[in-house]
Amino acid sequence: MAWLNGRLAGVRIGDLWPALGAFAVLVPVLVAGGRAFDSLGTGDAVSRAIGAHPARVRTLAIVASVVLSATCVVAAGPIGFLGLLAAVAAQRIAGRAHRRSLVVAAAVGATTLLVADTVGQALWAPAETPVGILTGIAGVPLLLWGIRSLGSGTKRQGK
Repeated sequence: MAWLNGRLAGVRIGDLWPALGAFAVLVPVLVAGGRAFDSLGTGDAVSRAIGAHPARVRTLAIVASVVLSATCVVAAGPIGFLGLLAAVAAQRIAGRAHRRSLVVAAAVGATTLLVADTVGQALWAPAETPVGILTGIAGVPLLLWGIRSLGSGTKRQGK
């Protein structure tokens, strides 16, 4: 039952090898394809005109996302809002260029997870609050703030 809330307490290094392997293979591929991901924001016609293949890029993004997410969920359980929060924070920090924001999102997600786990261990020690509950509680207001900030920044740039 604890796995359903996302928990790092019982995770052993052996549980992490699939996630680390997927990370080591897919993140460099995603970073190298940053320009192709950026081209998707211009629309399919423009993306094709500059040499990208939108269908292939989308397929790569979906497959990489599913593999990375699945291997992490298998190791620690579902940890709500972390991926969304990390992506929004990364765009606020690094801008919308995918080469930078992918790396920043990974760092923000890892840092947020470690902070939430540390807080979860300290709140009611020796009992531990599952990290998924804490990221859900903290993630909702932070995610709403981030989305609102991105929306207002876009409006200002468009004027």
